[in-house]
This record gives sequence, structure tokens and C-alpha cells, in this order.
Amino acid sequence: MLETTTGKGTQNIDPKTLIPHRAPMLLIDVISFLDKEAQVIEARKTVREDEHFIQGHYPEFQLVPGVITTEMIFQTGAALIGALMGSEMDVGDYVPVISRANNLKFKNMILPNDEVHLSVAITEKVGPAYYLKGKATVGGKVAASVEFACVMAPNPSTGTKQN
Repeated sequence: MLETTTGKGTQNIDPKTLIPHRAPMLLIDVISFLDKEAQVIEARKTVREDEHFIQGHYPEFQLVPGVITTEMIFQTGAALIGALMGSEMDVGDYVPVISRANNLKFKNMILPNDEVHLSVAITEKVGPAYYLKGKATVGGKVAASVEFACVMAPNPSTGTKQN
């Protein structure tokens, strides 16, 4: 994937370079924009008809489960935190963990073949906790929005200890 820098932001980043998620639970295709200074990120996910989370979820009327939509937003936020932490510590030694979700709203459905645009901004950082606000849109319409908090927890598989 070609990474480019234009103006203040970076575009076309492989999310696997910023978060530990992998298939089938990697739910973002590309980081389409990242501005570390402004602490904002945008990503995209094209929902395929054969996605594991579509199978069996309302088989007669397939739609993306709300929990998957929020996970897309959470992963986008984790990628932002990973980008910001990259120079501070080895991101592989820590995993992003959601510690709070507030004001979750679902406004429109996400269907197979939809391209989901995700945007997340950090609103505050207090100690190890990051407070974020994110949304998922399809065709310019908000599908879901949420305010959430995330902490970087030690990754037990690397032997990292809690500070």
C-alpha cells in the first residue's frame, strides 16, 4: 500500500502497521487520512457480501450488526492512538482496550457492498486514557456515532507488565 503525505496529513496507510487486529477481525481496509497534530483519523471499509459477520445475521435481510459498526469505529480510534504512540513505545507491547462507550447512536443501516467512511478524533487524554469521538457514514449519512475511551493495556503475549 502506498503511503503519501499531503499538507498536514498522511494518506493510504495499511491499518496493520498501527493496530494488532488481523483477519477476520480486522474491520478497516485502509487509513485514508491521518493528522497526528490535529489528532484525527479517517478510514474506509467496503463491506463484502461474504463477510463472516453478515452470514446468519438476518439471512433474509443482511445488514451489518451494530456491534461490528462500533468495532470499526473503535479500530479506527486504536489506529490513531497507535500512530501517536509509535515513537513513545513499541506498540506491539500494548493492545488497545475499550474502557468506556457513551452516547452510542445508530441512525442508518450498513448493508453489503456499502463503503463505510470512519472518522475519529481524540477529544482528551488523561493519564493512560484517551477519550475519543467517532462516527461511521455511508453515502454522506451518519450510520453510527459514539464517544468512547481507550487505554493501552500490556500485551500478555509479549510479557509486558502493567506500569
